[in-house]
Amino acid sequence: MNKILAACGVMFAALTCRADVQVSASLSNFHFTLVDLNPGDGIAPYITLAGGQLVGKLWATTPTGMTDQLTASTQAPLASFSRNLISEGQTGEFRIDTSSLASLSFESHVSSSLGASGGAYSPNETGANALAYSIFTLSPNTKLEITADAKLQANSGVAGVQTFHNTVLATAYINVSTLINFPVADVLQKSIDEEGGSFSFSEARTLSVTFVNGWSREETIYTTMFANAEQQAAPVPEPGTTSMLFCGACLMGLLVIRQRQ
Repeated sequence: MNKILAACGVMFAALTCRADVQVSASLSNFHFTLVDLNPGDGIAPYITLAGGQLVGKLWATTPTGMTDQLTASTQAPLASFSRNLISEGQTGEFRIDTSSLASLSFESHVSSSLGASGGAYSPNETGANALAYSIFTLSPNTKLEITADAKLQANSGVAGVQTFHNTVLATAYINVSTLINFPVADVLQKSIDEEGGSFSFSEARTLSVTFVNGWSREETIYTTMFANAEQQAAPVPEPGTTSMLFCGACLMGLLVIRQRQ
């Protein structure tokens, strides 16, 4: 009996492991560059914030099926704010700084420490999104260039012998449009979707979008800027290991029946 229990303990251990995942995305160091396309008109280039909304969202789904969500938003005048969410070993956080256009920044970070056992495909999912919808008024005959430093990072470590299915996604994005023009966008995105092993990445690039107001009147422009981080980790039991566990359980059942007889 003791030998069978010991063998089953080993098989259960084979189905147990841990995945630690961290994913982050950020946009910072914004620059709004204005170029006067008609210096002779006597109008100095300008851009003013006319309105907008900041939106932050956090969510966490656990293997037990529990889901926590947190959404926060604020209208113009925009105020800096941050939120965080903690749920069963998972954390999500976003930070938005809008003290001025020069200090504008967006950060999203999620992390998860998943310890699971058993044969079910039970995902842990955590996500964070920091987003700003802004409305600007741009001076006549003006070219606007918006640049920002985007950075994406992820690390995943797996301890144990069972395979884990890891999915991470990090995105930094800038978009400029008007009511009648097609949007101009630049994006830095990285995703990994694989089974097993540890991985990491770090990517950085300056995002840049340019919009030209060639009219002799002001133009209303709409911008979308966000940093998004998501991760999902789930155990994927090996077929052979699952079969061994099933056989072990059957043997234990037969032994118990025999002892009762």
